[in-house]
Amino acid sequence: MNGVLVAKANMNSVFFSIIVPLYNVAYFLRDCIDSIIKQQFESFEIILVDDGSTDDSPIICKEYAAKNSKIKYFRKENGGLSSARNFGIKKASGCYLIFVDSDDFLIGFDFLSKMYELIKKNTADLIMYLPLEYSCDLSEKLVFHNSKQFLINKPINAKYLIDDIYTETCHNTMAQTKIIKKDYLLDNNIFFKNGTFHEDDEWLARTLLKYPNVVISDIVGYGYRHREDSIISTKNHKNIFKKCCDRIKIADTIINIDNIVNHTNVLTYFIYYYIQAFNKMNDCKEYADQFLDIANQLNVIDAMKYSNNKKHRVLYWLKKILGVKVVNKIILKYSLK
Repeated sequence: MNGVLVAKANMNSVFFSIIVPLYNVAYFLRDCIDSIIKQQFESFEIILVDDGSTDDSPIICKEYAAKNSKIKYFRKENGGLSSARNFGIKKASGCYLIFVDSDDFLIGFDFLSKMYELIKKNTADLIMYLPLEYSCDLSEKLVFHNSKQFLINKPINAKYLIDDIYTETCHNTMAQTKIIKKDYLLDNNIFFKNGTFHEDDEWLARTLLKYPNVVISDIVGYGYRHREDSIISTKNHKNIFKKCCDRIKIADTIINIDNIVNHTNVLTYFIYYYIQAFNKMNDCKEYADQFLDIANQLNVIDAMKYSNNKKHRVLYWLKKILGVKVVNKIILKYSLK
């Protein structure tokens, strides 16, 4: 059908629930909502989750909800991105869930139609597609390309895919470029971790280690707007410290999943992820002691025994001889240059 499917998709139910968490994004919000409601596919709903906005975002949401029955608006106390997404998941009635950040947008009129066709042709729990990154004013763009050859538009179990995903040259953890079957998410209790930065990294790893059937699509469907004032881009020392702490805790969570030892690329990736947090502490050295206190309580160095990297394995044996505190101080010393 050349990508254009004005699908009824069992109109007694909703096929896609598009969850849009939002907080003080009035300037961008109309672009986001408009990009969704212009989709030619019919069987979808938009879940707008206002995480306690203090600007005109609530007014805009109510305006759209009053005009379009596909839009459901909810307002909650501020709890962060993960909290808003989890709230939306619980309110969603669709078979598949899509996450769209409120300052971003879907690309084209037929994105949902293409995704519907792809899902119906395959048995898929999770669909991964490509983003297109724009500067804040949309004047520049950069496509994220997968550099390794994957099976495109065909199903594969994550058990045979996950080690390829977690290589340095082929990785995109954005939840916004994933479509997940709601029942699969609920059955496996795969919610976002509240109160943490880098929540997508943790969420996707846990999801893939449950071995869903995955379809990798070459469709570019998500417009990501790069904002210097966004949560991810904010650069003050306290935020950097919090991000570094969240990174090492995420690494610890993932390397403690039972089947991680069967996937050395994934394990090695999260060991690098752990060490990169030490590197980033270079920007907030005044928090180094507090950071080490947290790192010393974690088990990541024990997992280095199974790493693909020889230096990681050396750190593991040093820990056996010298203890975790000494090894973490060594990592920090050579990171803070």
